Amino acid sequence: MRWAPADRAVGDYDGRDRTLEVFNADVPEQRTLLRELRLARSEIERAIGGPLVVLFHTSSETERLYPEMSTRRHYSFLADRISEWMQRDHGEEPSFDPDQIERFTIEAA
Repeated sequence: MRWAPADRAVGDYDGRDRTLEVFNADVPEQRTLLRELRLARSEIERAIGGPLVVLFHTSSETERLYPEMSTRRHYSFLADRISEWMQRDHGEEPSFDPDQIERFTIEAA
């Protein structure tokens, strides 16, 4: 999700400045997301000064029109997984000597 950026207008309509874009939300999940949002909607609308506009993008439209959003999602997922791994106790796993690991480098093609 993100607030619709002013520099990348999604159209000219009343409430554009209060638009929340939701990416990778296919039709079956859109109702569920709206129900979950309902719990905080009045508080959000007070904070933004008017009615909230929710703009859904399906997974296929996200990939087609906003590929950078999909990339961000993957980076976020990877960061979460690395964070989980770092916080886990690895006491029973075999240890390794960092000096014995060959350095990994990426060379330009």
